Amino acid sequence: MKVLSSDDVRRLLTIDDCIAAVEEAFRGKGQSSSLSLHVDGGAFHVKAAVLGRYFAAKANGNFFENPARGLPRIQGVIILSDAENGRPLALLDSIAITILRTGAATAV
Repeated sequence: MKVLSSDDVRRLLTIDDCIAAVEEAFRGKGQSSSLSLHVDGGAFHVKAAVLGRYFAAKANGNFFENPARGLPRIQGVIILSDAENGRPLALLDSIAITILRTGAATAV
């Protein structure tokens, strides 16, 4: 399984890649689900999807007071797995992907 930091993601993933992926997702070619759990001072959000032979799940914590603690307000990970056999393929820092995906959704 590969582990990619936020810097790795920024180096490997372009906005054009994200726009194409978001456009494909908006066309409804996959399945998705989400979950939100609130805790003192913040919340955790889990979004999962299957598209073709891939399963991805993003788990982010969102804590409004984190900037005062020297931490990003939103942070988390994405796991990418093979949807045909369940094998984990990669664990990725979610910050860069979340930023790119937000921009890509606006572009689409």
